[in-house]
Amino acid sequence: ALLAAARRRRLVFLVGTGVLLIGYAFLGRGFAYLGIPPLYVGEIVLGVGVLALVLSGGLRAVFRSPVVWLILVFMAWSAARTIPFIGTYQFDALRDAVLWLYALYALLVGGFLLREGRLERVVAWYRRVMPWYLAWVPFAALVIAVVGDALPVMPLSTVPIIDTKPGDNAVHLAGVAVFLFLGLHREVGRATIGSGAREWLWWLIWLLGAFTAAATNRGGILGILAAGGSGLLLRPLANWRKVAALGAVLLAVFFVSGVSIDLGGRRSVSADQIFTNIGSIFGVTQGQDLGATREWRLTWWENIVDYTVFGDYFWTGKGYGINLADADGFQVNADGSLRSPHNGHLNILARTGVPGFALWIALQVAFGVSLFRAYLRARHAGRQTWANVNLWLLAYWLAFLVNASFDVYLEGPQGGIWFWSLMGVGIAVLETQRRLEPSWLPAEELSRP
Repeated sequence: ALLAAARRRRLVFLVGTGVLLIGYAFLGRGFAYLGIPPLYVGEIVLGVGVLALVLSGGLRAVFRSPVVWLILVFMAWSAARTIPFIGTYQFDALRDAVLWLYALYALLVGGFLLREGRLERVVAWYRRVMPWYLAWVPFAALVIAVVGDALPVMPLSTVPIIDTKPGDNAVHLAGVAVFLFLGLHREVGRATIGSGAREWLWWLIWLLGAFTAAATNRGGILGILAAGGSGLLLRPLANWRKVAALGAVLLAVFFVSGVSIDLGGRRSVSADQIFTNIGSIFGVTQGQDLGATREWRLTWWENIVDYTVFGDYFWTGKGYGINLADADGFQVNADGSLRSPHNGHLNILARTGVPGFALWIALQVAFGVSLFRAYLRARHAGRQTWANVNLWLLAYWLAFLVNASFDVYLEGPQGGIWFWSLMGVGIAVLETQRRLEPSWLPAEELSRP
């Protein structure tokens, strides 16, 4: 009875996390405000996970992973740069600290997946949700454009119920693209997306969403390119020709017709806007808006490097709780709501100093290299399903890191909880492969640990 109760607690957390990830992907910031301030749905599910850990354990299996130990050291240093400032900044210190506190999701998701033997269901779950998400992205963009401010708001907040960001959508579209490229929708379980004309339709819908993200967000462009590029370099497939052909046709239609779709923001979806965004990445801008934004970010980032790497905050950073936009002189919102630079990596540098930043980089390098090495070993052993899962997670993770370099992304639940949960799945995959590698069991599907 006690074992059954413990298992139920862990499964409740895993199911709750799955619901969270779906809600964040589909509704964005709107779903993040579900709850009673200051406790929102992300923190509530995390509390359920911590309670399940305290009452029933379940993390022992992940402590063999060096990635887990790096997470713990990173969290310890970050806690040391948070706790001293709680008295001064109170709730603001805790709000900023979710950048590292959400790392608990990596530990809990990884540990509970291993403990309960549910790893194979993650890919099956993603396969079922993926088609709905592809259809949702252009539909949600149309709803936001047509309804606009008339959208209902989340209870106890002023945030619209649908409040997605193009950069966030681009990250998930990148993950979907690599998932399709690798054929994981066919290899695991019964395929939801068919072949032939039906699959061409899904790629067309994907491209519509990708064009929307590329026209309104530079980080979205790079996130898709990073994920897709890694998949292309490591596992070239004929499917790339299909999406390339569709993309060329759509872009030609956009360019020749001169069509421009207004989604209600400062930028419209058009070929010219896509080219302008690509040019702005490399410093070639035709519009004052993009150029001014780029210069503002670069100046702030240089300022952070100056006072940490070359300044008085080398060892400590400025800590969690202080409003960096105000302190650094880069506040652009009248209400002072901007708190962190549009770069999660430099936010960590500014708040935890060079030691904290070094731990962050070491953690990301260790995770990425581990997935890459596991991919090579699985491919060499002829375990193509495992190799594909490794490559998919690697590409998805890259898309998160790239988007975090241009936006306040990991600092919020819709980006942070997704990122750390994905890392938790990666830890579970790596540990499961480590156990199977001596024998490489003959079953071709993902096996329970």
